[in-house]
Amino acid sequence: MNVIIFGASGLVGSNLKKILKEKFNWNIFACGSGKKDISINIENIDEFKILSNIIGDQERIDIIINCAVKQNLNLSLKELEKTNVIGAMNIKLFAEKINVKYFIHLSSIQVIGKTSQAIITENDQCIPITNYHKSKLMSEKLVLKKTKTKTKSIVFRIPSPIGKESKNKKIFYKFVNDAKSDKLIHVNGDPQRKQNYLDLRDLAHAIFLVSKYQGHQNLFNIAASKSITDIELAKLIKLVTKSKSVIYEDFQYNKNDNTEWNISIDKARTELKFIPKFSLSDTIIWIS
Repeated sequence: MNVIIFGASGLVGSNLKKILKEKFNWNIFACGSGKKDISINIENIDEFKILSNIIGDQERIDIIINCAVKQNLNLSLKELEKTNVIGAMNIKLFAEKINVKYFIHLSSIQVIGKTSQAIITENDQCIPITNYHKSKLMSEKLVLKKTKTKTKSIVFRIPSPIGKESKNKKIFYKFVNDAKSDKLIHVNGDPQRKQNYLDLRDLAHAIFLVSKYQGHQNLFNIAASKSITDIELAKLIKLVTKSKSVIYEDFQYNKNDNTEWNISIDKARTELKFIPKFSLSDTIIWIS
């Protein structure tokens, strides 16, 4: 299986590059900012000629995965659109031009915005709050727009991705690093808020399942089996890492935040046969 990954130097792309190669023996063409990556400006359609020349006519590309994203919440929607919308569409056009079987576009579960639903499904109305999530929703709609080509476009909405990356400063990694060093674990979020953490090995498995998918272009939630509060996460990390850390609770209620990100993966389970394989404890051990 020959695969191109755009955004291969980020957290998601770099983990997928390694997992797909090692577990499934896929041949990966990595496009990103890494030293060994192919450097492509996805905002400029003309630069895709460079990629065509590097791949050559002898390599049939089966799957293209778009992990490339501009995520700065302080940028204007117009600025974010350059990478998240125009870039995504350029990749789709390239995929269709070279007759790729599957184009997989990664989006965010938070395009939903504020929801009153107990369980988040693919059919929920989307009212994104930030410019970033507005740009991701725009890209979803364009990617899933039907064309006359044979390329199947698949959108994955994912929650917080977890993989091997020591420099990440998000709460999951901070808790793990503090626990490993027996430092104080400071929990200061909304005590009712539940987050879903997706092990990137499960995402890689979902991508593998797409390679067997016989259905039409589609949108799927890809997430862990259950969500967890920050205090539950801190306690689990302390237990799994056998840490001597003290957990300090400094809760702050936030009425503007979704309190529970409980995500339905029933559609992916039914149509892709996707079932998460890794528990949160497995994920903590993996990245520790």
